[in-house]
Amino acid sequence: MNDSVADKEHPEAPFHVGRHIKHYMEANNYSAAWLASRLFCDRTNVYKVYSRRGVDSEMLFRISVFLRHDFFADYSHAFMRIKSRGGGMSV
Repeated sequence: MNDSVADKEHPEAPFHVGRHIKHYMEANNYSAAWLASRLFCDRTNVYKVYSRRGVDSEMLFRISVFLRHDFFADYSHAFMRIKSRGGGMSV
């Protein structure tokens, strides 16, 4: 199942953080190669991050620092939207 279908079937699911990072980078003219050089990894690893619905908290922290954007706050906003609708997520 692709992510867009999963998002439509489960709108209460948290946003796709990898896709969010990719869109943020594109909107702010950051390249995968630029971020990879900061993370000391190959750019193909950055492309793998783009495909992930969730990212390890340490990695997300490092990405947030380098991109100067609080991706944890974005998770909190997604949580607040779910909470305000009275929704919950099944695990």
